[in-house]
Amino acid sequence: MRKLAFLFTVLAASTTMFFACGNDEAPGDITEKVYLSIADGEYDYVIDRLDTKGDEITTEDREKLKKMLEMSKGQIEKKGGIKKVNILKEEIAEDGKSCTVHAEVAYGNGDKEPANSRFVKTNGNWMINVGQ
Repeated sequence: MRKLAFLFTVLAASTTMFFACGNDEAPGDITEKVYLSIADGEYDYVIDRLDTKGDEITTEDREKLKKMLEMSKGQIEKKGGIKKVNILKEEIAEDGKSCTVHAEVAYGNGDKEPANSRFVKTNGNWMINVGQ
């Protein structure tokens, strides 16, 4: 659970470090959906894609994460919402077990910020790589 505590800190500090997994989704597609899910208040999509290294996310932990994601949603709203998530590059490791996505989030107020995401492949699915 220490890794989850670290995740809480990361999520509270920045909206640029959200990652996800999906059954047949590519890491870039997942990155885009994570941002849009946060903006829409669909936090379960994000939480369900965290690589917890086998630790179960308790109901209490899930509620804490949702509160932090709600803060991120507020930051997105202050910037006029998300206009577009541009996937610039996906770098999948030679062994196919990890990936880095380089993206840029464009907000309604004209601001843009980089959004680099790290993934690991777990049980055939791309998962958020946290704590590294």
